[in-house]
Amino acid sequence: MHLRAGYADWSYRNVRSSGGVSQADGSHAAAARAPRMRFRTQWEVLERGLLDCTDPLHVDNAPCFDWKNAAHRSPTVQATLRTCYAEASRRGRETPGGMPREWALRTPANGTLASALGCAAVFGERLALRRSRRDGRASFAPRNETEWGLLVLGDAPALASLARGVPQLRARVVDTSALGPIGHTSFGQSCDGKAGGVARTARCTSSEAVDPSGAWTRAMVDFYLGGTSSSFVTVLFSSWGSAMLSRSLLCCRHRYHFGAMYSTTFSHRDKPMTNVDFLQALTQVETPGADPDEWGAAGS
Repeated sequence: MHLRAGYADWSYRNVRSSGGVSQADGSHAAAARAPRMRFRTQWEVLERGLLDCTDPLHVDNAPCFDWKNAAHRSPTVQATLRTCYAEASRRGRETPGGMPREWALRTPANGTLASALGCAAVFGERLALRRSRRDGRASFAPRNETEWGLLVLGDAPALASLARGVPQLRARVVDTSALGPIGHTSFGQSCDGKAGGVARTARCTSSEAVDPSGAWTRAMVDFYLGGTSSSFVTVLFSSWGSAMLSRSLLCCRHRYHFGAMYSTTFSHRDKPMTNVDFLQALTQVETPGADPDEWGAAGS
């Protein structure tokens, strides 16, 4: 799956240069220094920032997006799973009684992130079921982690970390963070939100770097691996998914897009992001409280 929140742009827009050294501005630096959010809080802050700007739950001056569906609302898990299960079953026999309850993920909230991960999980389980039927061992129980995995891509450093906090996904999530930080192929600098010592700071690369901390290498690896996926879920407006798919001969059997455009007022990618909580939710990769017993993994 791929989520394009806009952080790759903000990690450039929110940076100032002084004496040839790139430093994060006040909001970005404050997000890096802030006390760690607990898992449930981080998840909820991220999902609130992905609400439609006309949603009654949207708070003035908070990030929001323009959702391109009939309701003009961010997705919910129940409706999403019905749609994604129908897409997953379009080329094969449906399971008796509809989607097995065991395929639904246990997440701390019921918004965009939970819906996107839930859709990806349905595609994974459906793929594994198809393979087991082919091998003569059909069962609707969730598959073990060796039968399907979830490649998490996009420009939000926290996404893979949050996905691993979901019990059913913990051993399935794969990402490419070891190759370098999030970058943008149009910009020569990028920042992450990782700890920089006792006083945490957002670590920024120099605009003079050929491959800033491996960001361009990571982008190309993401591009290649995405094209080898069996199914793909994309979230928010981005040309990345279309560019990847147009060059891939392998992807995808199933495809689903959660369509929303950034708000020119509250989440424009060409302007700095000043909401500290949202920046922290996008970048914090070491999250305390991910134990399901703590956040109450009772299902969405």
